[in-house]
Amino acid sequence: MLAFILVAMVAGIIASIAAVMLGSSIWAALALYMVTGIGILLLVLVRAFICDAMQERSMTHKAHQG
Repeated sequence: MLAFILVAMVAGIIASIAAVMLGSSIWAALALYMVTGIGILLLVLVRAFICDAMQERSMTHKAHQG
């Protein structure tokens, strides 16, 4: 989980630095940092739920076969 948080932080930092370099205000960069980080964490969470559901379905399918 720590790796996912670090990836979200780095992506947010890169997005906010790009916003500042393009002339946005520091508040716009901060907002972009937060939105990017939260968005990536939500995508990772959705992916984890999907993988967990698929793994559980596979285990259930194997249990019924043999």
